[in-house]
Amino acid sequence: MKYVKLLLTSVFFLSSLGLWSYDFSVNGKYYNITNRETNEVEITNNGNSTSMNSTYTEDLEIPKAVTRLNVTYKVTGIGAKAFRYCTKLTSVTMPNTVKYIGEAAFEYCTGLLSVSFSDSLESVGTNAFDECQSLESVVLPESVTTMGNSVFWSCSSLTSVKLPSRLKAIESRTFSSCRALKTIVIPDSVTEIKEWAFSNCSNLSSVKFPDSLRVIGRNSFWTCRSLKSVEIPKGVTSIGLRAFGNTKKLSSINVDSENEKYKSLDGVLYNKYVTELIQYPANMPELWYKIPASVKRLSSKAFYDCQNLETLIIPESIQSVDTFAIAECANLKYIFCLNEEPLSFSVEPFSGDYISDCTLFVPENSIEAYQQAEYWKEFKQVLALDDPLAVSDVKEDENESPYVYTLDGRRVLLSDIKENCIYIKDGKKYIMR
Repeated sequence: MKYVKLLLTSVFFLSSLGLWSYDFSVNGKYYNITNRETNEVEITNNGNSTSMNSTYTEDLEIPKAVTRLNVTYKVTGIGAKAFRYCTKLTSVTMPNTVKYIGEAAFEYCTGLLSVSFSDSLESVGTNAFDECQSLESVVLPESVTTMGNSVFWSCSSLTSVKLPSRLKAIESRTFSSCRALKTIVIPDSVTEIKEWAFSNCSNLSSVKFPDSLRVIGRNSFWTCRSLKSVEIPKGVTSIGLRAFGNTKKLSSINVDSENEKYKSLDGVLYNKYVTELIQYPANMPELWYKIPASVKRLSSKAFYDCQNLETLIIPESIQSVDTFAIAECANLKYIFCLNEEPLSFSVEPFSGDYISDCTLFVPENSIEAYQQAEYWKEFKQVLALDDPLAVSDVKEDENESPYVYTLDGRRVLLSDIKENCIYIKDGKKYIMR
């Protein structure tokens, strides 16, 4: 009798410490009772969810019900970390009784190839399939309404995803680092794409936004280096910083003309009143760009890794420049700043090796001020706006007239040059005359 009492006490003590994470097991599978009145359970692990877990291997079929001590329990959920680190698991089939998948349920199941979801599934927890590096295709049932953060983070083989039509939001990092994903269609029910949701999806070349969309979070498509163009619907009211930043192939961001918050001019993203330049696409083909005179602010990384940009004209209207607004533009050779007084910055506006080779043109009586001003003094060569720049590497071509633009953006004939101009020869060279 004393032995029995001691054994029961030990069992209770171990359970209270959480060393036993399940209520009972049947046929090598472990379960927790979640509702004793309705006899419902969730499938779980055997207490080993923090290291290599070989409890479940190869093909796993979750039963819809289990019987223990003459009581039949319906399996309605997959518990948190239930199959975490089951690296030998290759496929999972869920019964239609399952309504939820818990947090990190299949995290680090690196051998998982396919999942057959329950038609009754309503929610998928945070990190549920994080680092399932062999998973290639996902078809979520229409019953799903909520998904946690980072559900498919770093599923590096994932090429195909079908999202349910009742989903309201795509949470933070849901598909981050899914590098094989090429296209995605956002359901008409989605109103928000949260921060970093598709970041580092390096092969994502196409995304279709629904008219229901209202919010595109910061960095949501950061480093989607195959994304070529973006169409912003009329209902979008918020676009976070660097939402489409570091996208090497992006050549245009177009906004629906009826959008009340944003506007695009020749593929460049602005706020509605063109007082803030939000993003200049990295792969814009133009070699030079003049910021409109209405712009007062440059957003963080507004000009980031702009591969073709060689000349940038900053108007007098600019009042503030955010962190690294002009950064990593390797081919940027000339910046024309029309401000008499050098702008002062509370953050670093420039970043990249281009600074040492880029020539800064400023009003003649402001050269000394720019050479002494914080951040501006990093430019090694500061010249006056009306200072001619040598062009020994450019040869005249009798069959092709060079393009000449005034500083306010007007194109003029070469013979009509009577004011400071940007001189573009063969689409390759810019000159101040």
